[in-house]
Amino acid sequence: MNQPDLIESILAAERQARAMTEDAREQQENLDASVEDEIRAMEERYQRGAEDYLKRLEKTEQAKRERQLREIDAGTEKKLRQMEKIFREKKDEWAREIFEQITGKAGE
Repeated sequence: MNQPDLIESILAAERQARAMTEDAREQQENLDASVEDEIRAMEERYQRGAEDYLKRLEKTEQAKRERQLREIDAGTEKKLRQMEKIFREKKDEWAREIFEQITGKAGE
């Protein structure tokens, strides 16, 4: 091989090496961008999943609180009815006892 051919061969190898390096750099950039896109997509999926979970949890807890309030209200209503019944049954007795304590008169 003569010197001009050798130089041309070396230059061709250099061009080929640069082209390969450029291709590798572009592939790396594309891969980096692809990875970043995938990371963003995963973050968005996880964020949506977390938000959905929190909404379901909030709805469940709200239903639980409402159920507990209904139970408390029902218990309070039951106690109130019991107190009203006791009052109806004992009001005359209590009024007499109060009157006797105030006046100091017992059963006259």
